Amino acid sequence: MKTIGETIAARMLIITFVASIAMIPLILYGCGPEWARWDATQAVLFFRDGEVDEALYQLRDAVRKSPRDPVLKLTLAERLIEIGQSDEALALANEVLDVYPENANGIAVKSSAQQHQGNFGAALETQLAYDESLNASSRGSIRLNELAYYRALASKEIHLAKRDIETAVATTNRYNNWTGSSKLTFPVKATIQASLVARCCGMQQEALWTISQQIETLQKQIVEARNELTSEIYKSTQDAFPIRQDVGMLNRREHLRFYETNAASLLSCRALIHQDLGDQRSCVADRREVARLGFDSSEIAAHFPSEKLSLMSLGTAGAYLDTRGFICGMLPWVDAETLLGKSLDQHNFVSCHANAIRDLDVAILCVETDRKSFDFSLRNSIDFMAEKRESQQRLNRQMAVLLYHRQLIHERAGNLAKAKADAERISELGFESGVDLF
Repeated sequence: MKTIGETIAARMLIITFVASIAMIPLILYGCGPEWARWDATQAVLFFRDGEVDEALYQLRDAVRKSPRDPVLKLTLAERLIEIGQSDEALALANEVLDVYPENANGIAVKSSAQQHQGNFGAALETQLAYDESLNASSRGSIRLNELAYYRALASKEIHLAKRDIETAVATTNRYNNWTGSSKLTFPVKATIQASLVARCCGMQQEALWTISQQIETLQKQIVEARNELTSEIYKSTQDAFPIRQDVGMLNRREHLRFYETNAASLLSCRALIHQDLGDQRSCVADRREVARLGFDSSEIAAHFPSEKLSLMSLGTAGAYLDTRGFICGMLPWVDAETLLGKSLDQHNFVSCHANAIRDLDVAILCVETDRKSFDFSLRNSIDFMAEKRESQQRLNRQMAVLLYHRQLIHERAGNLAKAKADAERISELGFESGVDLF
């Protein structure tokens, strides 16, 4: 029989043994990971205050203390890319991918580093290699937009890029809805939402210009659609009376109503802006035009989304329309009427100047409105607590990129004065127009 003293001694021996096992990792690795997380937290604070050198020192020290942590390495790599040290960033991303070959953030950082090296083809290959490991049917809109943009930057398989971005836009458009908006195009919805935010940010004139460009185009399309419908009706009266509505006539009526619906929503939005600017005459004129189209302007405006919800949609709208506009600017151009006669598959191989410019115009309004919103009360919400400095820097660069994409389209179309104006705006934002803007 064991004595009490022997029992206590045995228990203490067991406890000591278990504790010694738990201490092995600390003996081998020390307290590095804990100190590394502390350094990373400090780095975030330094970045927030604009002290980049000190922040990078803290991040490098964090990686040194915890060399097995992929998050720390990729965080450092992302920051290195921002300051132009893409070679070191690529090396860090490869170190992570050697251990975790399917790490999505590692793939993103690697391809981003390759882009900043000017190697757009390699960046695309990195993305496509990763994409092969995914279930293609599960690609969401974000992924489709990414692949489309990578292909566009690499100038490879542009027809596939067009296919993917059209799918992303169509999917997003179906989910971005409010009462009465089911027949509106994605550019029209984005314009309305950007304009609603613009009214809160003193950007009514910018919104007015973008809206008016689309209204002018739609009004021409309405006239053409009415003439075609009238011609169809006239031909039908020559064959039989009363008129029998065949498929062709119904399609023409549907096309006409589609244009009228989009025009009525934009006119209703423009009426609000005219009202803000004290231009009562133009406000009344737009509302009367909506009535002539068979709609109620007040009812349409009453169903518009809130400014807060609209603000939340601008990032996606700006990104997708930029990608589509950029791609349309690279494809062979045909006139708008010829484009309408093409099949959906044929649309992936051609575009038109008007569509490319429209998408970039709307994307620029979305990003500029988003950028300016930081200076107004609309951002005073718990939903918008992103760091102002970093968010504005990101949006400033995004704005420069969009202007560069539009500049390229203006140059291709021979509109050199407009191209020069975009280049000057890029310079005002603190960037240099060129291939480094992507």
